[in-house]
Amino acid sequence: MEHFVEGEPKPSEERTSVEQLVQQREEEWCFGMIIGLQTTTVLAYTALQAHIPLYNPKDSSSLFEISTNRHVGEFGRHARRVMDVLQAELSVQIFADRTMRAPTPNTKNAFSKGPYEPQRGDSRLSSEVYVVLYGQPSQFENVGKFAGACNLFLQHPVHCDRNVLYKNPHCLTPRPHETTFTYDLEHATFSSDCYSDTLSNPIDLFTDGEDRARLEEADSPHDLHTTLYKHQKQALTFMLQREEGWGLDGPRRDVWKSDLVAGRLTYINTITGRRQYKPPPSFRGGLLIDAPGLGKSLSIIALIAAGRAKNAGSTTLLVVPKSLIPTWKDELQKHLRSDSTLKYCVYYGKEREKYLDRVGDNALIITTYSIVRNDWKATLGQSGDRTLLHSIVWSRVVLDEAHTIREPSKSFAKSICALQADIRWAVTGTPIQNRLMDLFSLFKYLQAFPFDDVKVFNSEVTEKWRAKLDPAAVAKLKTLVNCLCLRRPKETVHLPHREDKTIYVDFSSVEWYQYQKVRDGTLDQIKSAYDGTPGISYLNALRWVNQLRYLCNHGTASNQIRKASRQEPMAQRSWSELEAQTYFDELDQVGLAKCSNSECGQDLSSVLTDDDHCDEPSISELLELYCSPCVEREGEGAARLRKVCNHLPRRSTEPVDGFAATGSLVAGDLSSIAHGQSMLTDSSTPSKIKRVLQDLVETPDDVKSVIFSFWTKTFEILQPKLQAKSIRCVRLDGSLSATGRANVLRVFRTNPNIKVLLATISCGGIGLDLTAASRAYIMEPQWNPMSESQALDRVHRLGQVKQVKTIRYVMRRSFEEQVLNLQRRKQELADLTLNHGNINKDELTYGRLQYLKELVG
Repeated sequence: MEHFVEGEPKPSEERTSVEQLVQQREEEWCFGMIIGLQTTTVLAYTALQAHIPLYNPKDSSSLFEISTNRHVGEFGRHARRVMDVLQAELSVQIFADRTMRAPTPNTKNAFSKGPYEPQRGDSRLSSEVYVVLYGQPSQFENVGKFAGACNLFLQHPVHCDRNVLYKNPHCLTPRPHETTFTYDLEHATFSSDCYSDTLSNPIDLFTDGEDRARLEEADSPHDLHTTLYKHQKQALTFMLQREEGWGLDGPRRDVWKSDLVAGRLTYINTITGRRQYKPPPSFRGGLLIDAPGLGKSLSIIALIAAGRAKNAGSTTLLVVPKSLIPTWKDELQKHLRSDSTLKYCVYYGKEREKYLDRVGDNALIITTYSIVRNDWKATLGQSGDRTLLHSIVWSRVVLDEAHTIREPSKSFAKSICALQADIRWAVTGTPIQNRLMDLFSLFKYLQAFPFDDVKVFNSEVTEKWRAKLDPAAVAKLKTLVNCLCLRRPKETVHLPHREDKTIYVDFSSVEWYQYQKVRDGTLDQIKSAYDGTPGISYLNALRWVNQLRYLCNHGTASNQIRKASRQEPMAQRSWSELEAQTYFDELDQVGLAKCSNSECGQDLSSVLTDDDHCDEPSISELLELYCSPCVEREGEGAARLRKVCNHLPRRSTEPVDGFAATGSLVAGDLSSIAHGQSMLTDSSTPSKIKRVLQDLVETPDDVKSVIFSFWTKTFEILQPKLQAKSIRCVRLDGSLSATGRANVLRVFRTNPNIKVLLATISCGGIGLDLTAASRAYIMEPQWNPMSESQALDRVHRLGQVKQVKTIRYVMRRSFEEQVLNLQRRKQELADLTLNHGNINKDELTYGRLQYLKELVG
């Protein structure tokens, strides 16, 4: 994959001093430090100084002090075997500290394989020995896997005897874009990044587990028409293995293992280290979280077909967002043989109950999250009797877009967890957005004992991670998730070449004059907001900031916005439901739609989901936002809360104070122009639209393109221009029903005369196959760079046969350049509550104003 920038100088061929330093030292990295190898150390020598450099001769268990060559201790049998391997493959640095703890008989170090039991008259005490590991960059993954297999966890090193690049395979990189050397660690702090409940790059947790490349390739089920790729056959092997239950014995890594102790069978939890005599509750299933574009849907279809072949009466319940029902029907039709015995039906609509009369006749029943919730609610208050979906013990339940149940207190999650099933699978590309608790809801649904209990999850995962009570918290969590999930990166498969290009566009002289004028006014608004009434002055500043974004896309068409924004002072506006919706959308547009509860911080930005809209957030007059679970816990005292819609299409249909709410983003329609967009002259056509038209006209006739934008208004300007140039297009946005979206995609895919698909970014990144196109255009930088990536992955994925070209447009010297800068600082965007204590309303407003000021530049 290549990336080019048009309109910007090419990077210098010369390396920076840091890059030169990295190149000079790339022959050796530090992989971290091991603590916990079982040793005994002589008291007389360990108490003399803060840390004592030691060495361990080859093929020996003895430890010697380097400066005196005196014998000071011994490695235990298990530790010696580990050290033999480490010293054969790596360079090691060994030292002891002066802190000593007398070992208690019959107790066991958490990281050791056996206890040290002092004999009568033994004058030795157990002391911590530290082993720092150094090696070649190519050994990075293997070091992490070996240490994990030995139940040892690499931590941030101290007292390093050389200054080399530090890369720890057992710790999420605290600052992914910074270079850290071992000597820097003496003054470095990692607690806020490595042990916060908020994760800067959550998917790192799932990237370095067990080597999945060694999985055997399962045979393709007979009912499949499509030939499975190698990685999909391996996925089928993994899923079939997980459906057999816990790997209590045998070589497969798992959360639970059986062990014979004193002739009695016991069961040990490999994450917590705790033992029990009772077998753990049955668990079959897991998470399939392959990177977007690897064909997770086909892997699930293969699993269902394989299960049906083994058990003719087995039935799988597949739960999907309503919008994806047509997509799944297309997938089944495409991949199954015409004579397949794998029958399926859709459980939806008023007469849906008739499909459950003979469940066993169908291998697959497809339904939606909202239907599961509605059926679950119908069972409440009926003396505990189960009806409809919850009355059946399903052979298998599969959740697509499983992050839908991310919040365990919401009705979606509760109703899904109430389903009865022998096997449970969760399919998602984003198992964690920002918080570890996102993962708990999935574990609760999977019934992955004991981590499906919130108290256990908090004590063993969240609290230790956050408070750094367990220095191995990162590695333990990685071990946990990699036992239960399968995640392969996009590079697993060979896709056609992809070229990414960024094009910088200049304002016209008229546009630049207007932009400067609005920018100055925006800075004045922000400045006055610091001293104004909390909330009210901030609303003015927020609206002015959004005008800058409109100007970048819509040019002189943004004149109407400024006129509308000056019609009435904010303080005189009524706090109605529609007004609240408008302000929520304003926050959403600048990346500030996050729960104001500092213990939550959930992203409340717009998503495409079912049309019935449940569990929606609330907003106060002071723009305090709360997700629905936090309304009860934190938001009751907020000023005049109003519930808002954070789904598409918007439920609001009436205009408010000059702003239209027309089934699309409310704020997106602020730039409506009285005259038809087709009447725009060449001189008044926005510069960015001109550039897009130029690129589309120059596109070869056999190439289809997708254009992504945040606003439907962009398409209202662009669409007539395309028609005027005889470029036929179709449009996909939140105002369409699920059936309408499916029809648009089918036409785009099958009609050779349709060259362009216009898609809002919120619709284009969810569960769609856009491989009919080989060009993708991003009209404006998005606040969340993941939304861009997800949209582009719809084009560059399995099924794409052409080389792909993606183009991002950025207005030079504009607000959009600031958005790019803030994309690179995702962690700061993820935490806008300023602290981890009780929320302070003044600090919230002040922090947001600082954020807006930085955006304006």
